Order: sequence, then structure tokens, then C-alpha cells
Amino acid sequence: MQRFKVNFKLEPELTALLIIDMQNASACRTEGIGRLFKDTGKSAMVEWRFSRIEKIVLPNLVRMLTFFRQHRLKVLHIYYGSVMDNYRDIPIFIRQVAQRLNNRVGSKANKILAEVKPQAGEPVIRKSTESAFMSSSIDRVLKKLGIKYLLFGGVSTNSCIDGTARNAAELDYHCIIIDDCCAAVSEALHQGALDNFNFLPGYIKSTEEIIHELSKRLSFRCNPDNGR
Repeated sequence: MQRFKVNFKLEPELTALLIIDMQNASACRTEGIGRLFKDTGKSAMVEWRFSRIEKIVLPNLVRMLTFFRQHRLKVLHIYYGSVMDNYRDIPIFIRQVAQRLNNRVGSKANKILAEVKPQAGEPVIRKSTESAFMSSSIDRVLKKLGIKYLLFGGVSTNSCIDGTARNAAELDYHCIIIDDCCAAVSEALHQGALDNFNFLPGYIKSTEEIIHELSKRLSFRCNPDNGR
């Protein structure tokens, strides 16, 4: 199936970095999911997730954010949370989890981690489903910004990252999931999601590969004679 995939080169001005669900509820060892598993004596089940977030995902997301901000490229922050007291705006299959984590807008659990906190001018979009395209204005925002290429980082690889990226691909965005900017509950779920997405809908690349590709394009934009 690889021969049927659409090849593309990132165009910096038309590219956006989407940081998904990097919140206390889902990406913090001492709050949300991390605290829930600890309180039930099952911390070992999510050790891979939080070790990866702390040692790999956050440092690389910070690196990506720094690069994008330095070059004034587009960054969007997507977060999960309810605006209803009874959580009825959250799909039934995950509603009890959201309630248990107290993932309601304005709560501590709902806050985005300080390391990747949005800056002024960066769109912040709330969703109430795994895929941002199912419950938010993200498609309209991206189209208003003229975005065609999407880079995905955050959690969880096999749910909100994959779901959002897959819907984006179906809407004809060119999509790349940044491997070392994502995490799941387990390595198996993480890698399985990446392999599945890479099969046809989009591509999997590293932080280093993305920055290298964008840097080359930006350099060419500033010095067009280099391409001769």
C-alpha cells in the first residue's frame, strides 16, 4: 500500500503544530490518570506512559514549540474537557473516566501543563471527543489560517492523536504524527497506532526530522539562490 501514499514536502507557512491533550488529566503523573492508577495500586501499568512523557515527549514538544515560535509558525493547542456538570457532552464510553478525573473546564485536571502552556495569539480549542474534528471548530480555524500540513504531538497516541490525525487526513490535510512527541498507556499501543497510521493515512517522523525539513525550507525561502 505504500506506493499509493501521497508524498509531500512541508511548506512552513502552511504548516501547523497541533499539541493535543497535554493536560493534568492525561499527561501528569501526580494528577488525573496518574493519580487514579496510583490510588488503585496500579501505577506500574502506566509507568511506561509517564516515563516517556517526562523524558521524551515533553522535552521534544518544548523543542518543537521553541522552533515554531522562533520562526513564527502556527501552533494550536487542543484540550479535552466537559462544560456540563453531568458530563453529558462527553461520549458515554469515556464519560465515567472524565468524571472520575474531574476533567471539567476550569478544574485543575483540565489545565494544560506549564511546559507547553499556550502563549498569546496561539489558538486554544476545546474538544469533547477523542477526535478534535468531531466536536470543535478546528477545521474552520485551520482553513481560516490557510493550513494544509498538520504535525501532531501529545497523548494518547492510539486514541486522541490517531483519531484527530485520521479525521484530518480524510479532510485532505497532509498529516505527520511526531513519534517522539507522543505517548500511550503502553509501548504496544503506541507503536501499533503509529504502524497503522503510517500504513496509508499519513507519515511518522521524529522531532529531528521535522525540524531539519522545515529548517531547509525556511533557509531556501530566505535564500532562494541556494536552490540553483
